[in-house]
Amino acid sequence: MMKRKSLKKQHTQQQRILLVSPPVYDIRLDWARWHQPLGLLQVGSLLLERGYGVRLFDCLQPLQGKRVQRKKLDSVSVENHELARWHFGWSWEQIEDKIEDLKEEKWKPDVIYVTCMMTFWWESTRDLVRLVRKRFPKARIILGGVYASLCPNHARQQLRGVRLDSTIGKKAKTEATDLSLYERMPHFSGVLLNRSRSANQIVKEIEAKIALGVREFAFFDDEIPGKNPKHFEGVLDLIIQKGLDIKLRALGNLSPKALTQNLVIKMREAGYRQIFLHDDRALDPDAKGDLSAYERGIELLLTHGGYKPRTEDITAMVLVGYPSENLDHTVERLTRLAHIVGSVNLVPFQPTPGTDIYQRYEKHLPPELEKQNGKLFPFAKFNGASFSDYQELTRLAALLNSKYRSTTFDFLGDDQIAQMVRYSIANETWKPKLRVTLPLATR
Repeated sequence: MMKRKSLKKQHTQQQRILLVSPPVYDIRLDWARWHQPLGLLQVGSLLLERGYGVRLFDCLQPLQGKRVQRKKLDSVSVENHELARWHFGWSWEQIEDKIEDLKEEKWKPDVIYVTCMMTFWWESTRDLVRLVRKRFPKARIILGGVYASLCPNHARQQLRGVRLDSTIGKKAKTEATDLSLYERMPHFSGVLLNRSRSANQIVKEIEAKIALGVREFAFFDDEIPGKNPKHFEGVLDLIIQKGLDIKLRALGNLSPKALTQNLVIKMREAGYRQIFLHDDRALDPDAKGDLSAYERGIELLLTHGGYKPRTEDITAMVLVGYPSENLDHTVERLTRLAHIVGSVNLVPFQPTPGTDIYQRYEKHLPPELEKQNGKLFPFAKFNGASFSDYQELTRLAALLNSKYRSTTFDFLGDDQIAQMVRYSIANETWKPKLRVTLPLATR
């Protein structure tokens, strides 16, 4: 028995695994600085523990500087608009160069794990698979991630010969991500708060990443604090107790309803410097929404957290483009939140295959996955609106975020300037009067 076990271990050590998070095709890459394929990195951690040789291509990781590179790919037609679509991340030439580096080392993968984090990013995943299949024809290719999980039939049709497998991803869910897989250390790291119930385990992971030079962190769970607020507070307490010098960001998964005086104080002491508040209202097209939770939450953040009012310290996320949306109500909500919170950020509703909402309204969506991209507002027509209406909404958000003396201007404020601006907008006094030039003979 001992001999068989040692042979198995020797065999796994000979296996070489290449992990790939592909570049993406999109009209815009939101949260570009904070993209990280946590699921793929967890798989990498598990494989390293089991003795496999593992390499990583994270094609959205900047090769130099802090910006994700982009190059014009083509354009997308939406109504009367032509929108530029971009290739974000490593170019195909750069990926070829990385492959050549591996071949010079005589390192060839036995298995290639590819992830695709959005269903509408499938085209770049297809192109990536074609490239690695051509360069490593003997390697098995396994696809995981959101696209493979939610659209398996589509994936099997478009990526023939690729195996869909979520088994190893499920086994890796409790793993800490191993950033040593990166050749160039990221400036930022995502962490999964609920991968472990032990606050000590979560903080140990953060400390390991600090030792690698990382100083910015965010919890990537769908919701924080989540169903167990005490766990989140325990992690914050341990960060404070250990005096860890880090910056934390809440990237749109913190509900204003979850804020308490005690939690706000701990968040600030632990290192939270930027907070994007989640829009957790029910998708009710006739509801303008009760904003009292935001009023109470902002009061707590300003009074007990020391955050600066009307700066980018705090931003309210506003969901737009969902089916049966009343745009007038959305405009009102956006304007009122800009008044209460000081900064607003539009979040296009993303149709997710398999959900109740998707199944209910699927017939109103274009059949092509790439056209179901929320940034194209696929429900606009169903909502009695146009793509131009949503562009106007985007411009309104930009106006509401405009700054006056380093802080956003409060258009609903009580001061005289705000009142004059509102009067000017309502009465269109900003429009120049038409000058009529009379002929010389009549002067």
